Amino acid sequence: GIGTTIILMQIPKLMGSQSGSGELIELVEHLVESLFHINYLSLAMGIASLAIILISKRISPKFPMSLVVMILGALSTIFFHVDEYGVVLLSQVDKGLPKIIIPDFSLVHFSSGFILSLPIAIVILAESLLAESSFSIKNKYKINENREILAFSISNFASALTGCCPVNGSVSRTVMSEQYGGKSKVVSITASIVMAIVLVSATGFIGYLPVPVLTAIVISALIGVLEFHVAVKLYKVNKKEFLIF
Repeated sequence: GIGTTIILMQIPKLMGSQSGSGELIELVEHLVESLFHINYLSLAMGIASLAIILISKRISPKFPMSLVVMILGALSTIFFHVDEYGVVLLSQVDKGLPKIIIPDFSLVHFSSGFILSLPIAIVILAESLLAESSFSIKNKYKINENREILAFSISNFASALTGCCPVNGSVSRTVMSEQYGGKSKVVSITASIVMAIVLVSATGFIGYLPVPVLTAIVISALIGVLEFHVAVKLYKVNKKEFLIF
């Protein structure tokens, strides 16, 4: 369900529009509206990137084709200036690491702040623990829910001091990590170090990345989460569970 929702949010970006938001009806409405404003170069780049990644997954699952496609996308901006033909690029990012800022709590009344943040916390817990449980069952390992909640709490406390958005478990990034054989915390540590290096010395590269190419990378990762083969099993075993799926 989470995978399907994110894919529906992302598809308009392949066509050159903004990502969708809201529930299923709003997502479908936005998708239909996007069909009337298609940038065909953007769509071609997105579909080609998606096809290349999916074919590469079948031929050589461990080869980092997503990275290759991302670099090719940046090169298309540098040499062919695809942005001049309506292809949306990622926004420029300021150079340097985020600064630590003490929030000014006087700007928000406690009760209103609590009411606004509580649903976010519940969604983070629900989505993250569901995803983690799914991957733990699939790969036959156990998780400690209390430690996971503590980790998200500390992460969100840190994000509040750096102006970051709320932190939760990412289904798409977990799928990508799983695809390339990531099985330990070294994956996250490596990703953090690389991100820090990019922020300090390579933010200019980000501004050359075409959004449809990055969207294709996200969708390719999420396709593996949909597990339609489970629907076939459920239909044979329990029709009610199939309908819920």
